[in-house]
Amino acid sequence: MELEPNIPEAARPDATTWSQDRRFKFIDYRLRWEGRLRRADLTEFFSISLPQASADLAKYDEAAPENMKYDLSQKCYVRGPEFKARYGRSSPQMYLSELAALSTGILERSATFLGWTPPVGLAPAPVRTFDGDVLAALLGAIREQLSMEVEYQSMDPAAHSTREVSPTALAYDGTRWHLRAYCHFESRFRDFVLGRLLSAKAKEKSPWTANQDQAWNTLVMLHVAPASEMNDTARKAVELEFGMLNGQLRIEVRQALLFHTLRRLRLESSDVGTAASPNRLVLLNRDEVEAHLDAQ
Repeated sequence: MELEPNIPEAARPDATTWSQDRRFKFIDYRLRWEGRLRRADLTEFFSISLPQASADLAKYDEAAPENMKYDLSQKCYVRGPEFKARYGRSSPQMYLSELAALSTGILERSATFLGWTPPVGLAPAPVRTFDGDVLAALLGAIREQLSMEVEYQSMDPAAHSTREVSPTALAYDGTRWHLRAYCHFESRFRDFVLGRLLSAKAKEKSPWTANQDQAWNTLVMLHVAPASEMNDTARKAVELEFGMLNGQLRIEVRQALLFHTLRRLRLESSDVGTAASPNRLVLLNRDEVEAHLDAQ
């Protein structure tokens, strides 16, 4: 999850094993987000000896001497004033994602590099449920390129509940998971909400793959900017929040997920950003984007 600018390999400690590389990432992560690190943090988390922990710290310090200093009063290593993360694993996006996952119980603490954590409050959201056996069957069908007979609870009472599909991918719209599949009944690729799939039974080898899904493979660029009616202070705040360059943000999205993305950003309507429908963001290339919506 390398979400920050690429860091040259030469700037990283030269790990001899995968395990040591993971320990270097742990050192980098703890220094950045907790500002301190003890040898015991390494020995306890990775079940290694004190000499091994000392060797790892020395090797990390050799590659990034500005990143940590030993504090005699605290008897631990502390983050240097010129610290620069050496791994994308230490990105703020990763830290906050792990913090949220830990707070909701999705991740156990042992599965993260988190040590001390601040008090965290999360806005409650309904839990989307789905059948684990169905998910496992769908993953098998995607991997083996099989068609399946599925039972699907549609919102449309006239829709067929049982149909043959060829699963090709999974998609997440920011709120819920979808199965992307070729529907043999409708003769097209479409989305199925994962939680509405009641059963799934493998059938036979399928000719359909994600490579044949034009909407899945077509990328659309959204040109987004702060709403024009904003004052300069509000505009600057939005530009800063979204990391905009020259007052704009470009977001690349699969055409198959275009509607979901626009809805999540509250950009699905041309009224958005007007007095009738206030929003912080506007879509600058709406005509181009809506042409892709019509083509789905």
